[in-house]
Formats: sequence, structure tokens, C-alpha cells
Amino acid sequence: MRHRRILIVGLLVVGLLAGGFLDGSAAPEHRTPRDAQLYQPEETGSYLWPYTSRSRSVDDRTLAINVVVRGDRGKIRRALERRSQANWTVVEDETEVVTETGTKTATETVTATETVTGTTAATATRTGTATRTTAATATRTGTATPTENGTAATPENGTTTTPENRTATETRVEVNVGKSPWQPARGSSRYTYVTPNPNASGRWIESRYQLATGTYLGHRTHIRAYPGPFGNWTAFQAHTEYWDWFRLRHTVTGVAPGARFVERDLRDEPFVESVSREYHGLGGGGSDGWLTIIDFASVSLLVGVAFPRSSRRRWNLSDAALPVSLAALVVGVRAAGITAEQTMPGVTPKLFAAVLYPTLVFGLPALAAFFARGRPANRTALVAAAGLGAGFVLDLGGVGISTVPVSLVLHRFALMSAIGVLAYGAARDNRRFTALGVSAWFVTLAASLFGYV
Repeated sequence: MRHRRILIVGLLVVGLLAGGFLDGSAAPEHRTPRDAQLYQPEETGSYLWPYTSRSRSVDDRTLAINVVVRGDRGKIRRALERRSQANWTVVEDETEVVTETGTKTATETVTATETVTGTTAATATRTGTATRTTAATATRTGTATPTENGTAATPENGTTTTPENRTATETRVEVNVGKSPWQPARGSSRYTYVTPNPNASGRWIESRYQLATGTYLGHRTHIRAYPGPFGNWTAFQAHTEYWDWFRLRHTVTGVAPGARFVERDLRDEPFVESVSREYHGLGGGGSDGWLTIIDFASVSLLVGVAFPRSSRRRWNLSDAALPVSLAALVVGVRAAGITAEQTMPGVTPKLFAAVLYPTLVFGLPALAAFFARGRPANRTALVAAAGLGAGFVLDLGGVGISTVPVSLVLHRFALMSAIGVLAYGAARDNRRFTALGVSAWFVTLAASLFGYV
């Protein structure tokens, strides 16, 4: 009876996974976003589809764009890639200094002659000289002769010369910037859609560059950059992810945490003027409806498992060897990958993955078969599954993952079930159960490699 239960569980798991192979879908039709799916970040002059896509179509939408940086596109890239290797200089408000030197001399000569009945003559002469700090010289000479008949003659000769030396100076202050945590990264091509006007045809643009911080075979924050084709701004899709050894690819763990990391990285830098958020209300792709907006300032860049009662008995070293070895192999491969990546940064991490992945694929079932021989079958199946499950928990915890999607939980449970069936068959020396466990193991792994999990 117990044998049938184990067999049914194993077949059920394999059947659930195999069902994914039957869920085919037609190739997506290339379509552009509707007007309601576009959003215009302030001061960009562009409408943006706030998502990325595997192709130039909204049907292949993946993750949400969650950061927009306003400023010169080249400086934005340099600020992220190598800001700690450059000399940053803040150009403060320009102070205009006007230097005026010289002497201003004003001479006025007024002669008034008034003739009335009789002999009356009045002559007034005034000469004045004034000097101030300006390179201006003005001379005015005038003669006014009022007479009784109301005629006044005032000849004037005036010359004004004002040479000025005006010098505009900039106050440059050297500032310290933080060390950039970002390194060049590689990833699959992703596209987004941008248009200057919803009524005009826009264009699909591919990510211009990718950056990441963390470890490729561990946990990292990964960003794709999309410099705007219209205006000075750059959109980013930032997310957190970890390397899944049983799927041989990265698994995204969050979109909002990626945006928060970018905020923390740039907020206190002297070349950043402000960090704010805009709400566009569009969901999907991990979006919470908010878009982080970062403005660059005016700067110059100069250069536990429960067991049934029946299985509780005195444990010995042989009982512990199976679960401990399975958990240790899972954690050990993760540690070896991260160590190799950090020790040899010039080597592509995929080379280490290609070397270490077979260790998991063949090493785990080999350990289960080896340590299960001659042991109580029921208990061995349980401890094998539990040991592998403990390895999964330690592995994810070691790279800071606290929540995983349901599909990933089912995938890991399928692997635990497969290794349990294999250990049961090895303990009973039953080839049928052993073959079933091995088949379930490789089918589950193949399902993940081909994208069905």
C-alpha cells in the first residue's frame, strides 16, 4: 500500500510537469501599445510604454520600467558606470564681475546774457569736475543766451566714451562622489516603446546597455538602460534576481526593490538634484504604479520537517549522511560558483555554470542512490527529500531570497519527490522505483531548462 502511494505521488508530479509541454501557444502578433498604455513622464517630451518586451510587441511584455533619469544621456551612463574614476566638478551659479576703471570728467560751462531795458548784463559761469570709478569721460559745453524776444541758443558739444572690461568667472568646487557599485552586465535583449506624441508613430528601442551589482551566480540587482530618442532622459528597468542552479537561468525576485536600490545609490551623490516618484497607475510586469524620477544637477564631468511517529527511532551517522550530503552539495555548488566568479572576474560566469551544473544534475541522484543502499526504505525516502529541501532553503537564504513564486515552489517539490522516489528504490534495490525516480528527476530538470517552469 505504501509503495502505491509513493508511486502515485511520483507519477502525479511528473504528470503535472509534463502537462506544461502540451500548453503550446501561437507566435505573438506584433502590436504597438494603445494610447491608454502610454505615460508621459514630466519634462521628458515623450510618451513611454512603461514595460519591456522580449520582442517588438506588447504581447511579449516582461517587466515594468520603474526609473527615469532626466539629464544628459552620456553623463547618466558615465555616472553609473565609472563615476568614482572621474573628476566631478560642480559649477556653481556664475558670478559676474564688472571692472570699471578710469576717470569721468564733466565740464559744464553756462554763460547767460540777459539784456533788458537798460544796461543789465548777467553772466554766470559754472565749471565742475567729477571723478568716479568708471572708464567714462563726458564733456559737455553749452552756452545759453536768453533775450527778451524769447530766443535761446544752446550749442552743445558732447562726447561720451565708456570703455568697460566685464569678466564672468565660474566658481568650481571639487566634490567627492561615491564608488560606483555597477559593473557591465549581459542579458537577453529587451525592448520598449517610445513616441513623441500618441497620435504619431513611435519606435521600439532596444536596451543600449546593461549594468548589475552583486554576483552573477548569486544574487544581484540588474538594470537595462533605454536612452530616450526624443529629449535628454534615460529610462531604466531595474530588478533583483538570483541564479537558479536547477533552471540554469536567473529568476526575478522583485521589480520595486530594484528601483529602491537605484534610489539609494544615487540619492546622496552631489550631481543629483532631486529624487521623487510619479504615479502612473499602470499595473502588470511587477509594477506598483509608481515611477522613480531622478534629476541630474548642473554638473560638469571632466573626465524544519515533521516526520511520522513510525519513522522516529534512534538515529546514527549513516542516517544523517544522506540528507547532509544532499544539502551540502546544493550549498557547496552555490558557494563554489560565487567564489570562482569573484576570484576570476575576467572569466565569463557562464563557464563556471557549465562546469558546476553537471555536479548538481548527476551528483545529487548519485549521492541519494549511494547512501540509500541497505537503509530502511520509507525513512530513507523521507530524509532524502527533506535533505534536498533543506539544501534549497539554505541556498535561497544564502543569497537573500525570502519569497519565491508558487511555480518555483512546485518545481522544487517535484525535485524533492523525484529524489525521494529514487532513494526509496535504491533502499529496496527495486529497479522500477529507481528508474522512475531517475526519470522524474531529469524530466523535471528538462522542464525548467526549456522554460516550462
